[in-house]
Amino acid sequence: MNYYELIYLNKTLKNKFIGGHIEQAVSPYKNYIEYFIKTKTDSYRLCYSSAPGNIALYVDNYRGAKKSNTIDF
Repeated sequence: MNYYELIYLNKTLKNKFIGGHIEQAVSPYKNYIEYFIKTKTDSYRLCYSSAPGNIALYVDNYRGAKKSNTIDF
């Protein structure tokens, strides 16, 4: 990923989550975290993996969270 892709990603995520708040953070396994974000109109799941060879950041529709290793805000 280069600098220009990061600029686009930053703007896209900022616009999607504007006015939202993190409801829950879940780490189902090592090097992976899911943030459950609630906006005025929608709910999203922001997933981030920092595992070597599998680095990813993506937004998914809301799904129920696993109940272990959770942090509620």
